Amino acid sequence: MIGIRLADSTFFSICSDGPEKKRVVLSPANRNQKKAKIDLFRYNSSDDKDGYHIGSLFLDPIGYDDAGDSEIELFVDTDGRKIRAVATDLRGGGKDELETRLPGIIPAAGQVCAEKRCEPEPAPVAVKGIRSLQVMMVMLLLMMAFVTGMLLYNMISAPCVRDLPGYAEAPAPEPAPAPQPQITPVPVPQPEPVPVPVPPPAPVSEPELAATPAPAQEYIRYTVKYGDTLWSLARDFCKDPYMYRRIASENKLESPDKLISGTTLIIPINK
Repeated sequence: MIGIRLADSTFFSICSDGPEKKRVVLSPANRNQKKAKIDLFRYNSSDDKDGYHIGSLFLDPIGYDDAGDSEIELFVDTDGRKIRAVATDLRGGGKDELETRLPGIIPAAGQVCAEKRCEPEPAPVAVKGIRSLQVMMVMLLLMMAFVTGMLLYNMISAPCVRDLPGYAEAPAPEPAPAPQPQITPVPVPQPEPVPVPVPPPAPVSEPELAATPAPAQEYIRYTVKYGDTLWSLARDFCKDPYMYRRIASENKLESPDKLISGTTLIIPINK
Protein backbone atom coordinates (compact mmCIF):
# COMPACT_ATOMS: atom_id res chain seq x y z
CA MET A 1 0.00 0.00 0.00
CA ILE A 2 1.01 3.64 -0.57
CA GLY A 3 0.05 6.37 1.86
CA ILE A 4 1.23 9.29 3.95
CA ARG A 5 2.31 9.52 7.57
CA LEU A 6 0.08 11.77 9.67
CA ALA A 7 1.06 14.01 12.54
CA ASP A 8 0.34 11.25 15.08
CA SER A 9 2.85 8.90 13.28
CA THR A 10 0.07 6.73 11.82
CA PHE A 11 -0.28 5.82 8.17
CA PHE A 12 -3.13 7.04 5.98
CA SER A 13 -3.63 4.79 2.97
CA ILE A 14 -4.14 6.46 -0.42
CA CYS A 15 -3.84 3.71 -3.04
CA SER A 16 -2.55 0.18 -3.60
CA ASP A 17 0.79 -0.87 -5.04
CA GLY A 18 -0.67 -1.88 -8.39
CA PRO A 19 -1.48 0.44 -11.26
CA GLU A 20 -3.80 3.02 -9.77
CA LYS A 21 -4.50 6.75 -9.71
CA LYS A 22 -5.93 8.46 -6.65
CA ARG A 23 -6.71 12.04 -5.67
CA VAL A 24 -7.33 13.18 -2.06
CA VAL A 25 -7.77 16.56 -0.36
CA LEU A 26 -5.81 17.18 2.86
CA SER A 27 -5.88 19.87 5.54
CA PRO A 28 -2.93 21.18 7.58
CA ALA A 29 -2.54 19.69 11.07
CA ASN A 30 -2.35 23.12 12.69
CA ARG A 31 -4.46 26.12 11.83
CA ASN A 32 -2.66 28.95 10.03
CA GLN A 33 0.64 27.09 9.81
CA LYS A 34 3.11 28.60 7.34
CA LYS A 35 4.28 25.52 5.40
CA ALA A 36 3.51 21.83 4.96
CA LYS A 37 5.53 18.65 4.39
CA ILE A 38 3.90 15.52 2.97
CA ASP A 39 5.85 12.25 3.44
CA LEU A 40 4.97 9.35 1.12
CA PHE A 41 5.53 5.78 2.36
CA ARG A 42 5.07 2.28 1.06
CA TYR A 43 4.19 -0.35 3.67
CA ASN A 44 2.89 -3.89 3.85
CA SER A 45 -0.05 -3.43 6.23
CA SER A 46 -1.66 -0.92 8.53
CA ASP A 47 0.22 -2.48 11.44
CA ASP A 48 3.58 -1.66 9.83
CA LYS A 49 5.39 0.92 11.99
CA ASP A 50 8.31 1.77 9.71
CA GLY A 51 7.46 1.24 6.05
CA TYR A 52 9.61 2.48 3.19
CA HIS A 53 10.02 6.23 2.74
CA ILE A 54 9.46 7.08 -0.93
CA GLY A 55 9.92 10.87 -0.84
CA SER A 56 8.57 14.17 0.47
CA LEU A 57 6.57 17.05 -1.00
CA PHE A 58 6.97 20.62 0.29
CA LEU A 59 4.60 23.60 0.12
CA ASP A 60 5.96 26.89 1.42
CA PRO A 61 4.02 29.05 2.14
CA ILE A 62 0.42 27.79 2.45
CA GLY A 63 -2.52 29.97 1.36
CA TYR A 64 -5.66 30.51 3.46
CA ASP A 65 -9.09 31.92 2.62
CA ASP A 66 -10.99 34.57 4.58
CA ALA A 67 -12.30 31.96 7.02
CA GLY A 68 -8.77 30.74 7.76
CA ASP A 69 -9.19 27.39 5.97
CA SER A 70 -6.62 25.78 3.69
CA GLU A 71 -6.87 22.74 1.37
CA ILE A 72 -4.07 20.71 -0.23
CA GLU A 73 -4.83 18.40 -3.13
CA LEU A 74 -2.61 15.27 -3.42
CA PHE A 75 -2.59 13.30 -6.67
CA VAL A 76 -0.83 9.90 -6.78
CA ASP A 77 -0.25 7.86 -9.95
CA THR A 78 1.59 4.52 -9.77
CA ASP A 79 2.07 1.53 -12.08
CA GLY A 80 3.77 -0.74 -9.54
CA ARG A 81 7.24 0.27 -10.73
CA LYS A 82 7.20 4.07 -10.71
CA ILE A 83 5.22 6.64 -8.78
CA ARG A 84 4.34 10.24 -9.55
CA ALA A 85 2.89 12.48 -6.86
CA VAL A 86 1.74 16.12 -7.16
CA ALA A 87 0.76 18.34 -4.20
CA THR A 88 -1.20 21.53 -5.01
CA ASP A 89 -2.20 24.30 -2.62
CA LEU A 90 -5.81 25.07 -3.63
CA ARG A 91 -5.82 28.40 -1.74
CA GLY A 92 -2.36 29.78 -2.35
CA GLY A 93 -1.57 28.18 -5.73
CA GLY A 94 1.72 26.56 -4.63
CA LYS A 95 2.74 23.26 -6.21
CA ASP A 96 5.36 20.54 -5.76
CA GLU A 97 5.93 17.35 -7.76
CA LEU A 98 7.75 14.08 -7.10
CA GLU A 99 8.53 11.28 -9.58
CA THR A 100 10.71 8.29 -8.67
CA ARG A 101 11.08 4.52 -8.88
CA LEU A 102 9.02 2.33 -6.59
CA PRO A 103 11.31 -0.53 -5.48
CA GLY A 104 9.88 -3.63 -3.80
CA ILE A 105 9.81 -4.20 -0.05
CA ILE A 106 12.16 -6.81 1.30
CA PRO A 107 10.03 -9.50 3.07
CA ALA A 108 10.58 -10.08 6.77
CA ALA A 109 12.32 -13.22 8.14
CA GLY A 110 10.20 -16.34 7.55
CA GLN A 111 7.83 -14.46 5.20
CA VAL A 112 7.36 -15.72 1.68
CA CYS A 113 6.56 -13.07 -0.88
CA ALA A 114 4.13 -14.47 -3.40
CA GLU A 115 3.81 -11.35 -5.52
CA LYS A 116 6.41 -10.41 -8.09
CA ARG A 117 6.33 -6.77 -7.08
CA CYS A 118 7.89 -7.67 -3.74
CA GLU A 119 11.06 -8.67 -5.52
CA PRO A 120 13.59 -5.90 -6.00
CA GLU A 121 13.61 -4.62 -9.50
CA PRO A 122 16.79 -4.76 -11.51
CA ALA A 123 18.69 -1.55 -11.94
CA PRO A 124 17.88 0.26 -15.17
CA VAL A 125 20.34 -0.25 -18.02
CA ALA A 126 21.86 2.93 -19.39
CA VAL A 127 21.29 3.35 -23.09
CA LYS A 128 24.13 5.72 -23.89
CA GLY A 129 24.38 4.55 -27.48
CA ILE A 130 20.75 5.40 -28.23
CA ARG A 131 21.06 8.81 -26.58
CA SER A 132 24.22 9.60 -28.56
CA LEU A 133 22.43 8.63 -31.77
CA GLN A 134 19.50 10.85 -30.87
CA VAL A 135 21.82 13.80 -30.22
CA MET A 136 23.56 13.28 -33.57
CA MET A 137 20.21 13.12 -35.40
CA VAL A 138 19.07 16.35 -33.75
CA MET A 139 22.32 18.10 -34.74
CA LEU A 140 21.98 16.82 -38.32
CA LEU A 141 18.42 18.11 -38.55
CA LEU A 142 19.51 21.52 -37.23
CA MET A 143 22.30 21.71 -39.81
CA MET A 144 19.91 20.79 -42.64
CA ALA A 145 17.44 23.42 -41.47
CA PHE A 146 20.22 26.04 -41.39
CA VAL A 147 21.41 25.21 -44.92
CA THR A 148 17.85 25.26 -46.25
CA GLY A 149 17.21 28.64 -44.63
CA MET A 150 20.39 30.09 -46.17
CA LEU A 151 19.42 28.86 -49.65
CA LEU A 152 15.93 30.35 -49.35
CA TYR A 153 17.37 33.64 -48.12
CA ASN A 154 19.79 33.85 -51.07
CA MET A 155 16.99 33.08 -53.54
CA ILE A 156 14.71 35.73 -52.08
CA SER A 157 17.32 38.45 -51.68
CA ALA A 158 18.96 37.93 -55.14
CA PRO A 159 18.36 40.95 -57.47
CA CYS A 160 15.98 40.36 -60.39
CA VAL A 161 17.03 41.98 -63.71
CA ARG A 162 14.41 42.33 -66.42
CA ASP A 163 14.55 43.98 -69.84
CA LEU A 164 11.54 46.30 -70.02
CA PRO A 165 10.65 47.78 -73.42
CA GLY A 166 10.91 51.54 -73.67
CA TYR A 167 13.39 51.89 -70.83
CA ALA A 168 17.07 52.44 -71.50
CA GLU A 169 19.79 51.62 -69.08
CA ALA A 170 20.97 54.55 -67.06
CA PRO A 171 24.43 55.72 -68.19
CA ALA A 172 27.24 54.93 -65.87
CA PRO A 173 28.38 57.97 -63.88
CA GLU A 174 31.50 59.61 -65.23
CA PRO A 175 34.53 59.34 -63.00
CA ALA A 176 35.41 62.44 -61.06
CA PRO A 177 38.35 64.39 -62.51
CA ALA A 178 41.64 63.79 -60.85
CA PRO A 179 42.73 66.64 -58.61
CA GLN A 180 45.27 68.89 -60.28
CA PRO A 181 48.52 69.36 -58.39
CA GLN A 182 48.97 72.78 -56.90
CA ILE A 183 51.80 74.77 -58.47
CA THR A 184 53.77 76.85 -56.05
CA PRO A 185 54.67 80.20 -57.65
CA VAL A 186 58.41 80.75 -57.96
CA PRO A 187 59.43 84.22 -56.75
CA VAL A 188 60.79 86.38 -59.58
CA PRO A 189 63.91 88.29 -58.61
CA GLN A 190 63.28 92.02 -58.56
CA PRO A 191 65.86 94.51 -59.80
CA GLU A 192 67.74 96.44 -57.19
CA PRO A 193 66.27 99.87 -56.51
CA VAL A 194 68.13 102.59 -58.43
CA PRO A 195 68.56 105.87 -56.55
CA VAL A 196 66.89 108.79 -58.31
CA PRO A 197 69.20 111.78 -58.78
CA VAL A 198 68.00 114.77 -56.89
CA PRO A 199 68.17 118.06 -58.80
CA PRO A 200 70.71 120.57 -57.45
CA PRO A 201 69.27 123.11 -55.06
CA ALA A 202 68.26 126.48 -56.47
CA PRO A 203 70.55 129.41 -55.78
CA VAL A 204 69.70 131.22 -52.59
CA SER A 205 70.26 134.77 -51.52
CA GLU A 206 73.00 135.91 -49.23
CA PRO A 207 71.09 135.67 -45.97
CA GLU A 208 70.10 132.09 -46.81
CA LEU A 209 73.73 131.07 -47.42
CA ALA A 210 74.50 131.92 -43.85
CA ALA A 211 71.97 129.34 -42.56
CA THR A 212 72.92 125.65 -42.12
CA PRO A 213 71.66 123.73 -45.16
CA ALA A 214 69.32 120.80 -44.44
CA PRO A 215 70.46 117.38 -45.72
CA ALA A 216 69.06 116.47 -49.09
CA GLN A 217 66.32 113.80 -49.04
CA GLU A 218 66.89 110.83 -51.37
CA TYR A 219 64.12 108.80 -52.97
CA ILE A 220 63.97 105.49 -54.76
CA ARG A 221 61.42 103.97 -57.09
CA TYR A 222 60.26 100.55 -55.96
CA THR A 223 57.94 98.08 -57.71
CA VAL A 224 55.56 96.43 -55.27
CA LYS A 225 55.81 92.60 -55.00
CA TYR A 226 53.32 90.08 -53.65
CA GLY A 227 53.46 90.11 -49.85
CA ASP A 228 54.83 93.66 -49.45
CA THR A 229 53.28 96.02 -46.91
CA LEU A 230 53.95 99.67 -46.13
CA TRP A 231 55.17 98.58 -42.71
CA SER A 232 57.83 96.26 -44.20
CA LEU A 233 58.90 98.81 -46.84
CA ALA A 234 59.29 101.54 -44.19
CA ARG A 235 61.28 99.14 -42.02
CA ASP A 236 63.61 98.05 -44.85
CA PHE A 237 64.24 101.34 -46.65
CA CYS A 238 63.46 104.04 -44.10
CA LYS A 239 64.89 102.12 -41.10
CA ASP A 240 61.73 103.11 -39.25
CA PRO A 241 58.51 101.08 -39.65
CA TYR A 242 56.41 104.04 -38.52
CA MET A 243 57.44 105.88 -41.71
CA TYR A 244 54.68 103.95 -43.49
CA ARG A 245 52.44 107.03 -43.05
CA ARG A 246 54.90 109.21 -44.97
CA ILE A 247 55.19 106.63 -47.78
CA ALA A 248 51.40 106.58 -48.06
CA SER A 249 51.32 110.39 -48.10
CA GLU A 250 54.11 110.66 -50.70
CA ASN A 251 52.28 108.25 -53.02
CA LYS A 252 48.77 109.57 -52.18
CA LEU A 253 47.45 106.12 -51.26
CA GLU A 254 43.78 106.10 -50.25
CA SER A 255 44.12 102.87 -48.26
CA PRO A 256 47.57 102.13 -46.77
CA ASP A 257 46.51 98.55 -46.06
CA LYS A 258 46.07 97.62 -49.72
CA LEU A 259 49.04 97.38 -52.08
CA ILE A 260 48.76 96.15 -55.67
CA SER A 261 51.58 94.05 -57.10
CA GLY A 262 53.37 95.80 -59.96
CA THR A 263 52.63 99.32 -58.67
CA THR A 264 55.63 101.68 -58.49
CA LEU A 265 56.11 103.63 -55.26
CA ILE A 266 58.42 106.52 -54.36
CA ILE A 267 60.07 105.74 -51.04
CA PRO A 268 62.23 108.19 -49.05
CA ILE A 269 65.52 106.68 -47.87
CA ASN A 270 67.07 107.31 -44.46
CA LYS A 271 70.78 106.65 -44.44
